[in-house]
Amino acid sequence: MNYPLVKPTTFAMLLASATLLLTLSLGGGAVTAQTIESNAPSSLRGFFKRIFRDDEWEDPPTISRGELCLLTPARPGQEIIVWHQNPVFVWRGEIARMEVVDGVTDAVVWEYEPSPEQISVAYAGETLRAGRSYLWRVYDDIESTSPTIFPPFAVMSSIRRQLIANGLAVAESKVEADSAIARTEYFALRGMPTDALQSLFLIESPNEELIEARRETVDRLCE
Repeated sequence: MNYPLVKPTTFAMLLASATLLLTLSLGGGAVTAQTIESNAPSSLRGFFKRIFRDDEWEDPPTISRGELCLLTPARPGQEIIVWHQNPVFVWRGEIARMEVVDGVTDAVVWEYEPSPEQISVAYAGETLRAGRSYLWRVYDDIESTSPTIFPPFAVMSSIRRQLIANGLAVAESKVEADSAIARTEYFALRGMPTDALQSLFLIESPNEELIEARRETVDRLCE
């Protein structure tokens, strides 16, 4: 089982071409059914499949154990840098317990026990520090003291975060529908697929179709 990495350029092109469908699904009222039919897939499943085409993903070293597959924020053999200071963790498989650990002090800053069917959770601890490194420690037993997997990640520097935040605010101001659309497209177009994927999982009150589309996407990427 491999951990896939999206190619930023392809991700951006596919995302931009399918944005209209997500706009309609999240409440954008100005888009007609005829426009959707001619410019995007007929369902959210099609939307995600166009973003995450199997033949557009690289085949990196395994970052999994058994049925467990970590998607974000994780990358084989390197520390991934993210914009989100309250990141979303996405995976497939059962996790008994997970922790976010400060890479400098080794202090646990947040821990969580997912349900067996869960595939994502938004970080809910104290806001992570810009420019700081962390570890995502995953345990297959609640009582275990040895993590199964512990990929590192870091929050980008304050200066870089602010520059991106400025552009993000402009992008969101131009969208009448849910700002999650603007965030997702903004990150994808700038070669930040991890943050783009997190934005998709940050959409509040997702409908059943979006929930199922997310799950199918995770399954496909972890195969």
